Amino acid sequence: MSNERDTDGSNSEGGETERQPRRDARGRWVSGHSGNRKGRPKKKRPEPVPYQGDIRWFANLMIEVASNGEMQSMDRHTALLHKMYERAMKGSVTMQRFLYKEFKRNSERLATLRVHYEKLQIEWIINNPRFGEPGYEIPFEIELEMQQLKRLLHHYFPDDYPL
Repeated sequence: MSNERDTDGSNSEGGETERQPRRDARGRWVSGHSGNRKGRPKKKRPEPVPYQGDIRWFANLMIEVASNGEMQSMDRHTALLHKMYERAMKGSVTMQRFLYKEFKRNSERLATLRVHYEKLQIEWIINNPRFGEPGYEIPFEIELEMQQLKRLLHHYFPDDYPL
């Protein structure tokens, strides 16, 4: 008894066995048949990886950091600021200079925002003769900008800019 199979899936003794995919004389699959009856497996698509050069993605990525002897979860931007403050407080003159410049720049930005907010108030509320008339409304974009500026300024100066 031989176990040789013909290319049509039957053995040479004439008994029908389970159907095998057909191959030609050289062992290649016959057109329309393959060795994988369930078909080609679906490709696993990798998770989309954000562009590594995106500074916002990098800065906002959450990491575990040891702080005061315990692990804390914070974004990279916050972790870097903590490290810079720590180094400055330990006497790093370079970090002290850098932070001083940043604090100064932040103060200048806030002063600019205060001036801009006050100009909008003067232009659209205080010196506007139509303000308060029935049916008069400040343009939506201006009102939205003023609200956003007020919220931001309230964060730094809560007594001067109450919500």
